[in-house]
Amino acid sequence: MARVFIDKLLLGLALLYATQAFALITENISEAAIARRIQPVGGVYVGDSEEISTLNGQIRVAKTAHHEAPQHQNGKQVYENYCRICHQEGVAGAPIFGNKKDWQVRTNKGIALLIKHALEGYHYMPPRGTCLECSDEEIKAAVIYIKQHSTD
Repeated sequence: MARVFIDKLLLGLALLYATQAFALITENISEAAIARRIQPVGGVYVGDSEEISTLNGQIRVAKTAHHEAPQHQNGKQVYENYCRICHQEGVAGAPIFGNKKDWQVRTNKGIALLIKHALEGYHYMPPRGTCLECSDEEIKAAVIYIKQHSTD
């Protein structure tokens, strides 16, 4: 009798584990998750001109939204579009967004140093993170947004 109960319990736990594993797998292969992982880290901005002179003649450049320099309005948007790539999961040792322990040592050194590291790069983080088009003010706004949501 006890053996049957244990067998049923183990079968139930195995099914629960398999269901959870399947949910994690399908979440990571969703179109949105894949798009987040393979999004470009930069773009090409060609200005307003549709023609660029070269040594070999003329190259026509199609004007598309992808070629326009993005305009970010606040730190949250910059974080969501660029910083999140590494700081959501802690890629290459990046401090995780919202994790007070990860950010405590960094914030104790001051916001100015955090902004400097974000602009110039630090360890594995490249200069400006993954947002080459962002202005200094947009980078600063993103750092402040991350700090506000990762401390206190």
